[in-house]
Amino acid sequence: MRATRGFWKVTGLFVPMLLMAACQTPDSSTTLPTPGGGMVNWDNATWATPVDAYAMSQQELRTVRAAAVAATYECLNGQSALSSAQEVNVRSWLADARWSPQRWLFGFWQASWLSQTGNIDDTGFDVGLVISDEEWSRIDQCDNNNPGIAVFDAVAPNVGFFGYGQLSAQVTLVGEIWGESYERTKVDSRYLALNEQRNACTIAKGYVVAHADDRSDGYVDTGSRSPNGASAEARLTAALAEAQCADDMDYTRQAVDIMAGYQQQLISEHEAELVAVRQVVDDRVTKATQTLHEAGLL
Repeated sequence: MRATRGFWKVTGLFVPMLLMAACQTPDSSTTLPTPGGGMVNWDNATWATPVDAYAMSQQELRTVRAAAVAATYECLNGQSALSSAQEVNVRSWLADARWSPQRWLFGFWQASWLSQTGNIDDTGFDVGLVISDEEWSRIDQCDNNNPGIAVFDAVAPNVGFFGYGQLSAQVTLVGEIWGESYERTKVDSRYLALNEQRNACTIAKGYVVAHADDRSDGYVDTGSRSPNGASAEARLTAALAEAQCADDMDYTRQAVDIMAGYQQQLISEHEAELVAVRQVVDDRVTKATQTLHEAGLL
């Protein structure tokens, strides 16, 4: 009997290592970087920053993960062809475009998209594996320690999921820059002012803002953390209230631009290393695409 088991667990944002000195709140004498360079896509409620260009796009992530799944099945099958159920599962990894790990990082926004999709719990990407109990007992032999699978390690800037082995230091650099710029944004006076304005709007609509005393981290309480929880409709209504406040003041674009401004300097300091990382990304995506084509899965 087959069961769908989780494969990768993406549990949260990457916590930056000490690439840079400890981040401190800028004082009045600090010259803040000029905002700009962020990319906001209102069509699918996603945003990106300059360093994202050196990592895998969501489509590239789906491609390399699908290739890793296919390689895992081949390993479990003794290098034999994939079953029809396994092929369907691999294609599910390719097709799943719902997840954006940073979509709500600065709070809810794009009220129109949110209202249409109701997608307020955008926190993970795991289609799972179609696998028997016996195969599951052998999965450790076919994980990322297997060279044939490790070649498809993901390179993502914003989650705790990076390449392994001898390339780890290079690949992790992307995440460190992303995380450092995010931490600097959270204590930037311009961002703090934005956050206060949006939260004041949410409160004026009659909603509770969790951590309202923390100028950098307040967000609408959708009720999901209450003892009895909250209905899906109530949670969405609260999220939409915050999203409309954010949209009315162009909150997300401004926040992303502040973060992008901090990244520009960090990128210039590590440009050669980041170009090397991008080459790793291109090589992995090319290999993954070739593998899936040869298996008739693309």
